[in-house]
Amino acid sequence: MQLIYIHTNNLFEVVRKYEKKQAHLVAITCPEYGKRYKLIYTLK
Repeated sequence: MQLIYIHTNNLFEVVRKYEKKQAHLVAITCPEYGKRYKLIYTLK
């Protein structure tokens, strides 16, 4: 299993991109001050 950490301002674009791949969303963290979202995906 491989973990992918993504930092982005555009949350929905990244989610749509990884829906097409064989990736599973594990966690999303939202910063308090609206900076960048952090997403963690797993790849098989």
